[in-house]
Amino acid sequence: MGWYAAGNLIGTVIAREMEKKRELNARVAARPDPRSFAPIAPPLPAEDWVEAQAFRAGYPWGWQRLDHEAQNDPYDTRGARQLMLLSTPRADERTVGIAAQSVGRFSPGELLDLAAGLHDGRARDLRLDRYGELSCVLVDGSPGLLVHLRGRSSDPGLTDITAIVSEAWVQHGNTLYLVDMLGPESDYAGYLQAFWTVLGTWKWR
Repeated sequence: MGWYAAGNLIGTVIAREMEKKRELNARVAARPDPRSFAPIAPPLPAEDWVEAQAFRAGYPWGWQRLDHEAQNDPYDTRGARQLMLLSTPRADERTVGIAAQSVGRFSPGELLDLAAGLHDGRARDLRLDRYGELSCVLVDGSPGLLVHLRGRSSDPGLTDITAIVSEAWVQHGNTLYLVDMLGPESDYAGYLQAFWTVLGTWKWR
């Protein structure tokens, strides 16, 4: 019985290790090709700059900074830190904003392991639909994954209309950053110019 039990145990350990290896190989195979990552050219000139501890980024005319890194409690309940908050006024008082936050510590290359499931995962998290395809970008040389989502937003300023969310997940060193924009679908193409400008002028410190 002892030899039989030991044999079963060894077989189980080997099976688990083989499964781990298969999972690792699947993640590696699903990683985006590093050659597919491309820098973003800012479509608009920077009118002003956000000067944060980890980076600086420009934003175009018509946008204003709301945070100024002067919040008493810059951390939310998940430990994410708000680093930037931009807004632009609208005649209908709808919410349009661009935000940046650090969201956690990641091992080198870990973000790329999430590429295969990121778009669908974010759609589930936010209860929105995928909009377009995931794309690979470089933010001042650091790899980023960009997703767009569409649907009825839970944001108080956009509850009765269709909204679009754009998210850039960027890994710099061992820190993961999220830069996102939320706005009404009707004018979203125009607001994307500001989003690209922020990402295209981004410089790490």
